[in-house]
Amino acid sequence: MILGINKFKVSGVIDLEKRILHITSSLRKSSGVMSVIMNYYKNIDREKIQFDFLFFRDLEDTYQDEIEKMGGEVYLSPDPKNILKFIRFINQFFYNKSNEYIAVHLHEAYLNSLILPVAKKYDIKHRIIHNHATKYSDKKINSIRNKILCIPIKKTANHFMACSEAAGIFLFGKNEIEKNNIYILNNAIEINKFKFCKSIREKIRRELLLEDKLVVGHVGRFNEPKNHVYLIEVFSEVYKKNKNALLILIGEGPLSRKVRSLVKELNLTSKVLFLGLRTDVNELMQAMDIFVLPSLYEGLPVVAVEAQASGLPCIISNSITDEIKITDLVTFKSLNQSPSEWADDILNINNKHSRYDTSRKIIDAGYDIKSAASRLEEYYVNLE
Repeated sequence: MILGINKFKVSGVIDLEKRILHITSSLRKSSGVMSVIMNYYKNIDREKIQFDFLFFRDLEDTYQDEIEKMGGEVYLSPDPKNILKFIRFINQFFYNKSNEYIAVHLHEAYLNSLILPVAKKYDIKHRIIHNHATKYSDKKINSIRNKILCIPIKKTANHFMACSEAAGIFLFGKNEIEKNNIYILNNAIEINKFKFCKSIREKIRRELLLEDKLVVGHVGRFNEPKNHVYLIEVFSEVYKKNKNALLILIGEGPLSRKVRSLVKELNLTSKVLFLGLRTDVNELMQAMDIFVLPSLYEGLPVVAVEAQASGLPCIISNSITDEIKITDLVTFKSLNQSPSEWADDILNINNKHSRYDTSRKIIDAGYDIKSAASRLEEYYVNLE
């Protein structure tokens, strides 16, 4: 159940643990941002730190049940597009609930001027803005709007976070990185969950009838930044050169129908598997032979960390920060290169590669969720 707001302001401390209010656009399971937050939530000491969530869209296929089982509360607000209704809600929310939180952790930077001044007004001392991208939006009009809305962030927030140095520099500026004013929160993962396992690979390939196939894989929401159309064009070239190739697409999103139409148009229907949203991405990655991510932009894609943890060679667009090269499994390619050139690299790299355990490299780079969650826990606990 999505919780409402008490009618009257409550005084005093509600819980023994410190509570953080995470504000996101949605709680959907297909959200990369929510995937990262939930990884931390599951691994943080919830007797010390507890998460609550405020969101405004996507009521289906969310993490709500998991959040509530772990002791968190979920609040649905009006959509900010209805600005007057949204502002009234935010004011009423913080009037009633501000005493419960030591910090607001905002994941939608463009909403900073609507939310954080209100949080400050009701005595929430710590106001965190967390940037997850290196672009304001994939839509030009939204990008212009968001850039303007982000101008006040250094006045409305007093703590800055980012998923990578590139994302930190993009939103907060290079000077803030150099002054060590930005907390880089790695998109960390459960390494053992993704560690390469030959028996799981054989099992999944058998179940999906992939035993003799060259399996190209991709995980991502079907939206503009993930660049699925280009990915299909690349795979079309791969298939021309190797009739044994097959593409696995994991995810859903608004462009799914367009991508399916393109696959049909290119006569690749039997060669592309649309697997939708899955909870077994770690096992499906075992079945892949190579991972391809031609994104237009990303902050730091957690799926590329997971793919490297699985021992998969990765071909990634060079529009993504080179911070993602945690292992020697990553090859960067320009989106200005032709799909045929991408296909050549996919085939050449696959022919030379054999899987190996990358755990040590992932841990050493700071992407082990247990140690990363411990660091975040300490960060929150030290907020006074």
